[in-house]
Amino acid sequence: MNHAEIVALIYSELLKVAGGAAVLLAALSAFLGRIWMTRIASREAATRDSKLAELKASFERQGTELKARLDIAVQRTVFVDKLQFEHEYKIYQQAWEHLFALRHATLALRPILDTFDPAENGEDRMKRRMGAFAAPHNTYLEVVHKNKPFYPEKVYAALDEVREKCRTEVDDYEYIERPRKEYWAEARKNREEILTAIDAACEAIRTRIAEVRVA
Repeated sequence: MNHAEIVALIYSELLKVAGGAAVLLAALSAFLGRIWMTRIASREAATRDSKLAELKASFERQGTELKARLDIAVQRTVFVDKLQFEHEYKIYQQAWEHLFALRHATLALRPILDTFDPAENGEDRMKRRMGAFAAPHNTYLEVVHKNKPFYPEKVYAALDEVREKCRTEVDDYEYIERPRKEYWAEARKNREEILTAIDAACEAIRTRIAEVRVA
């Protein structure tokens, strides 16, 4: 075998080795690729399962909260028969009508812009205004107290609080032996408390009506 043949043989063997290495490298690359794809798929599946679990837990939590709110709403609902509701509603109508008259008579004792007949002395003016207060106060008192057993205690307390605030204004109005500035500051304070009490009574009635369901 001459030199040229030997070189050709060596070159042929190198090609065989290189070709085998390429095949091996390709096989190895394919194997590693499959491993990486499997791992990526596993991570994505795990992430997806985790998010689904979180979403499911969130839905279950929201469902539990909604059910709890619904249960509370149902528990707060008061079922009464039609006759009872009509009677109770009539009480509220009467009480509110007389409350409005009581409010007007009370705030007229010491109005913000007071006007009066100069020929009328202070004592006569007080008696006249007190007389105008007495009738609506007594009528309101009768409606609220006479019907006390037929409507909720919470509403009764709110309505009676209005009457108490009005009575406080009457007592303060009768007592005039103090500085004028203090006298009128007290009148403004009582006025605000009366109006606040009326708003609270109004809200108590509205809440009661809203929670009632006629059976």
